[in-house]
Amino acid sequence: MPRYIEVVSAARETATKLLALRQQGRKYSVVVTTEGGATASVDWGTAGRGRVTLNMPSLPPDALLTRGEADRMVAFIGHECCHVLHSDKAAWERAVLDGSRVKAWTNALEDVRIERKEIKAGHFPALQSLLAGIANHLHYEAVTEAAKTGRVIGAETADAPYLACILGRVANGYAIPAAGNLRDGMSPAVSQLLDVALAGIRQARSTEDVRQLALALTGMEARQQKPQNDQEDGQEGSQGSQGSQDGQEGSQGSQDGQEGAGPATDADLSGTIQKIAERAGIDDVSAYACRSVNRLTTANAEFQNDNTRDAQSATIAAGMLNARLPSNSILHGQIGRLLVAEEKRAVTHHESSGRLDRRALARMRTGATDVYSRRAETPAIDTALLIVLDGSSSMSYAVNGNRHVCRADLAKTAAWHIAKAAETANAKVAIVGFDRLSLSDPTRLTVLKAWETPIADRAAHLAVFPPLGGTPLSPAILHGARMLAAVNATRHIMMVLTDGEDDYGPEGVRRACTLADDLGVEIVGIGMDCASVTAAFPPRYSINVADLQQLAQTGLGVLVRMLEDAAPYAAD
Repeated sequence: MPRYIEVVSAARETATKLLALRQQGRKYSVVVTTEGGATASVDWGTAGRGRVTLNMPSLPPDALLTRGEADRMVAFIGHECCHVLHSDKAAWERAVLDGSRVKAWTNALEDVRIERKEIKAGHFPALQSLLAGIANHLHYEAVTEAAKTGRVIGAETADAPYLACILGRVANGYAIPAAGNLRDGMSPAVSQLLDVALAGIRQARSTEDVRQLALALTGMEARQQKPQNDQEDGQEGSQGSQGSQDGQEGSQGSQDGQEGAGPATDADLSGTIQKIAERAGIDDVSAYACRSVNRLTTANAEFQNDNTRDAQSATIAAGMLNARLPSNSILHGQIGRLLVAEEKRAVTHHESSGRLDRRALARMRTGATDVYSRRAETPAIDTALLIVLDGSSSMSYAVNGNRHVCRADLAKTAAWHIAKAAETANAKVAIVGFDRLSLSDPTRLTVLKAWETPIADRAAHLAVFPPLGGTPLSPAILHGARMLAAVNATRHIMMVLTDGEDDYGPEGVRRACTLADDLGVEIVGIGMDCASVTAAFPPRYSINVADLQQLAQTGLGVLVRMLEDAAPYAAD
């Protein structure tokens, strides 16, 4: 089952591909938010300036969706992008002013027209199957709701726009199994309307053409209703433009009186979104939209390198970092053995099952049963370790009142010694610092030590990394996990050195750790004089350290414990 963050990414990709086709030489930029609340929408009012905003539903980034739910969400965005490309907004606004019935017909038939046009263009082959899926789901829900009240869809004129929307998509080539017997329940009046609507939409080339067709259909509805309402014969002759408008108004009034009778032609994602939210433990989707963690789904990041330090600076910085924690060789050895271990093979004898041991044939004659041997193979450990360093301004706070040592000093010392131990053991290790200048800026990930670069050459880069920005900890975990998962290794471990207080709150950290786990990345968090870190990171693999002494005794030891839990044989 896909996570919501993956679905949002797929929706962004779909919209970008569709809109990249351009319209009249115009290029579009796509902005994605998760501020849609219980539904999704596309704001293309600013498309004239080349900007389209996808407002995706407000759901947790780690929420699980079924494949059908994910496809419906992406299909919805694809459909809305068809409006951006092929609908004339001015003509649509005229249809809205023409009354609710003209609006309903225009909405239903324009959906069919724009989807047909985009499918025919063939730029996005998967679009037809996605749109068919959401149409089938829409109709199945409509039929299910109608069955609860014993109503037959198609028996009333109010259903006609909805039927045109579904059957028009069938004519577009969609597979909609739920609509197999849709015509069976149609009244003669509705069937007559549908024949005109489906024939007319095949000829429509613009939104204005669709609006004119909608006006003609509302006129037909008015004429059909006239005998039923026993209207006076004198009214039948006034069918000029004004008479047509009067008939339209009468039809509109009839529709307004049965507003809930006809199924909605627009896909409604609210039911789907509510089910996803309930599984994710979210009671109120609209309220969740206001929580800071909601923005984590669309948080972006940019990587950068710092290559401005010279060799002399690296030597001086290395001496300083070593001096802060001089006696740590035993812990270095433990970490090194746990990060990397060769493949082990062993054969045991005197087993009661396994492979017959030829050396025990003589004992078989005496009735011995422990005459088997077993071969045990333990796979090698090849660990990739990413150390993530908090660059927020609060990391400049003094530790335990010691104005000579700040939280950043603790973190840099830990990163230095862990990286040295990993490098000594020939493990893959990298160090990344993170910060953000403001809430509107992307997370900035600075590579302080790349995988292939010796730690000694990067001591100065580590030592002078400034604690100046915000604390986008959750995005740093997400994007760091992708960087780490791309490394070829048997284990992937991320060690986060931070003073907590994430911009997205503790919930953001927990959800980011869940998403990192999906990538096979294990997370360990070490708080730099900040007890709240242990509440945000996974249990057992997080700890707070208050000073350099505790860092040596406990802080680095939590990494050893984590590695021993997963591979205790490597410490032997």
